[in-house]
Amino acid sequence: MRAWLYLLAAAIAGAVITTPAVLVYAFAGGTVDDALFAALATLMLVSGLAVVTMRDIIRCGLAMIVCFLALAGIYVVAGAPLVAAAQVIVYIGAISVLILFAIMLTQSK
Repeated sequence: MRAWLYLLAAAIAGAVITTPAVLVYAFAGGTVDDALFAALATLMLVSGLAVVTMRDIIRCGLAMIVCFLALAGIYVVAGAPLVAAAQVIVYIGAISVLILFAIMLTQSK
């Protein structure tokens, strides 16, 4: 039963993330870069909202990683691949892993 709920949540999240991109690309006359930017920005906003609203702190940490990945994607779309690489290395590779380890090691059972 729970698997259906997760699939439904994933389908709704996919629709929420891709709708602005389709609207920008199809109706506003934007380019593919504009549509990709809209999709990544929506993904970043949704995952940032998930970070502050979820109750499970490990899932909050994973949502934070998704937010950082979306930000790195926005940097790539904006034409700054070096900044995107630094984002991936520093924030995802170091800070996020450090936060997740701290969460896992300090949780009481």
